[in-house]
Amino acid sequence: ARIERPGVVLVGPGEENRLEAKHIIVATGARARAFPGLPFDEETVWSSRGAMVSTAGPGSLLILGAGAIGCEFAYFYNAFGTRVTLVEMADRLLPIEDDDCSAALKKSFEKQGIDVRVATAARSVKLVDGRVQVELAPAGAAPDSTETVTVSADKVLVAIGILGNVEGLGLEGAGVDFDKKRGQIKVDAHGATTCAGIWAIGD
Repeated sequence: ARIERPGVVLVGPGEENRLEAKHIIVATGARARAFPGLPFDEETVWSSRGAMVSTAGPGSLLILGAGAIGCEFAYFYNAFGTRVTLVEMADRLLPIEDDDCSAALKKSFEKQGIDVRVATAARSVKLVDGRVQVELAPAGAAPDSTETVTVSADKVLVAIGILGNVEGLGLEGAGVDFDKKRGQIKVDAHGATTCAGIWAIGD
């Protein structure tokens, strides 16, 4: 489906059906943000979906991103015996949450044996002989910095954020303002977009 203009949506393989409505709600959901140059295969490079449906725990798992999703899976897989390394570019876990909560969680994770690395950036992620090799460096380090270390794991879970599914919906032509980089449609407190009659909900 594609919004032709406010109040009109084109639907079908060839957009041959024209539907009219006073109000249009965009609820197309979101997808995991991939690490640059490393598409998800859900075998070795996991999104949260791949991590959720795996039928066997890997021997080792490297998680990029320590927001809610990264921390949830770090706890889960560690509890089942996987050796977990949790990497976060910010200076603490759960960077958008309360400082005290972040500190308590870090302490708890380390006590459970999770290798927690904050203020750490992934310079590159490569697949080598069926395993993952990640080059890590201090966040903010110069590109030519030698303060790097390479960590290997059986799997990598990329949990560095989500992108809204906003492509090809006709939003620009309809006058709906959205952040192309993040895939976020701008709405007010009631879910109204910048175009009257078009609303957006969910992530």
